[in-house]
Amino acid sequence: MRVLSISAAFFLLISSLHSQAISYDTVSSESIAKGVTYTFYKSALPQEIHVAEIDLRNPQLSIESVRHNGLVTTSEEVRKNSSERKNALVAINGDFFSFKDSSPVNNQITGYVSVTGYSSPQKSQLAITAEKKLLIDGFTFSGTVLTKSKSVFTFERLNSTRTLSEITFYTRYRGTTTKTDSGGVEIILRPVSKKITAQDTLRFVVASVSTISGNSLIPEGGGVLSFGRSDTSLKFLSAFSRGDTVRIYMDYKPKTHPVATKIAQLIGGWGRLLDNGKNLTAIADTNEGLTGKFTAVRHPRTFLGINADTTKLYLCIVDGRQEKSVGMTFPEMAHFLHFINVTNAFNFDGGGSSTMVIHGKVVNSPSDASGERPVANSLQVVQVNN
Repeated sequence: MRVLSISAAFFLLISSLHSQAISYDTVSSESIAKGVTYTFYKSALPQEIHVAEIDLRNPQLSIESVRHNGLVTTSEEVRKNSSERKNALVAINGDFFSFKDSSPVNNQITGYVSVTGYSSPQKSQLAITAEKKLLIDGFTFSGTVLTKSKSVFTFERLNSTRTLSEITFYTRYRGTTTKTDSGGVEIILRPVSKKITAQDTLRFVVASVSTISGNSLIPEGGGVLSFGRSDTSLKFLSAFSRGDTVRIYMDYKPKTHPVATKIAQLIGGWGRLLDNGKNLTAIADTNEGLTGKFTAVRHPRTFLGINADTTKLYLCIVDGRQEKSVGMTFPEMAHFLHFINVTNAFNFDGGGSSTMVIHGKVVNSPSDASGERPVANSLQVVQVNN
């Protein structure tokens, strides 16, 4: 393992030295809306880079983490958001995702509502607080269930594949059913009042309790507590009775930086590029479990950056796997971000997923032969009509 790590570091060093010689030309730049500028860059490698610069001081702009059920293209997510009377100006694809169950591999919150949750804080994620402050960090998800009899259970997974030894909580962001097999126990919960918001105590009423069940219907606005069949699953089941009121609390805690207020939006990626101006690409393998095969090879990329005073957000796409654009390595992304005055940045899902949509139109050139790839979520810049 040590040999592989040294080899990866060597390739990253060579790539970093090469990236420093790359220069970028501005092909075009246009105002999309007040506080939103789209700029198209090229380099001689060749590389074609699309950047949306967002002025966060404009109160009419909102940054939203968007998730619809299953996998849909970024442009389709924009259309669905627009159908909800939201004017999405710019959108990029977001997190990596599982082809098995179509779920993002990281935590997600959209409009204070919990979408997915995982206990591991290893991968980089973007949080937007209630005061519209932006923070890049790792976040740990945890959930607590309090039963009528005061029994307390914890769960570390929300809307992901159930395991034998862990409780998983499912909501309609999973779909209409839990998609579980019949080898577990499930508690069906109907809502009492609120949306399933993060960092808030929620009340549910037990609609049914099943000893051997799977693929349960998830009530609209409610949820399902699911436990794979194990020695402790029946003990878990016995703590619930039909008609009981249970309380659930879900939280997302940052790994490094404390967050004093609630998180309004949260979306994940994989691979920190810059931290307060420091280039972290040479240690991405140890920081987040990446390898040189991923970081030191040019691919289409989607990445995000914030400037030093956190007044501007940069949404970036570089096309790749094409004659007109070869993509970027991690060091090349960091070099370009320095060029546009970004100090904090991380990587989203790339490859065929890399897509930028402006005013409903795809402006880059996705690398899949079939065109735009369906993805699990997106990050959108929405114009708020006060």
